[in-house]
Amino acid sequence: MGLDASAQSPDKVEKMLAFLAEWGKWSRKIDLTSEDDPQAVLEKHVFDSLQYARALRGRCPEILDIGSGAGFPGIPLKIIFPDYPMTLVESRRKRANFLQAVARSLALPRLEVVNARAEELLQKEGYAGRFDYIVFKAVAPMAECLEMGFPFLKTGGRIVIKKETDTASPSLPVTEEIPIQSYHGIPSKLMIFEKCST
Repeated sequence: MGLDASAQSPDKVEKMLAFLAEWGKWSRKIDLTSEDDPQAVLEKHVFDSLQYARALRGRCPEILDIGSGAGFPGIPLKIIFPDYPMTLVESRRKRANFLQAVARSLALPRLEVVNARAEELLQKEGYAGRFDYIVFKAVAPMAECLEMGFPFLKTGGRIVIKKETDTASPSLPVTEEIPIQSYHGIPSKLMIFEKCST
C-alpha cells in the first residue's frame, strides 16, 4: 500500500488487533458489520480503510470521517497515523458509543468522536472550514457526499471517496484518481475532489 516501515510497527499491529477484539466484543451486542468473523473484517474493512492512506498528503493533516459507522476508514488510519488529528462523526448512538469505547481502550491521541449528523455538526462552532481531508466509505451517493463534505473543508482541502469502477462518473471535476484493489483483487479507485478558493 506504500506505507513505510513505521506503519507496520509492533505497537500499531497490537492496536489493530485490540481494535478487532473490541469490535468482536461489541458486535455480539449491536450490529456493527455484516461480517461476524474477525478475519473477514480485517480483509474487507481494515484493508480497504488503509487504502485511503494513498490519498493523504502533508505533514499532519486534520481528517474528518463522516458516517464512520464501525470506525472505517477512520480508526485503522488513526492507528497507522497516530499524530493525525481525527474526528469521527456517527449519527447512530450505539455505534458512536462503540467508537468512544475504542478511543478509550486504545488510548488513541487527538481523536474526537461526535454523535451527530453531519448537518448538525456543521451548525456547531469550530467545524466549518476546518479540515484538510474528509473521507467517506459507503455512506451515500457520491453527489450527496460532496455536498455534505465541502463545507467542512479548508480551501485546498480534499474529499476522498472510494468508488467502484462501474458506477456513474461524478458531475464535479476530479482532482485525482488513485486505482486500488480489494484484498481479493477487485478493482476500484479513490476519487479525490479539492476545494478551490473560487
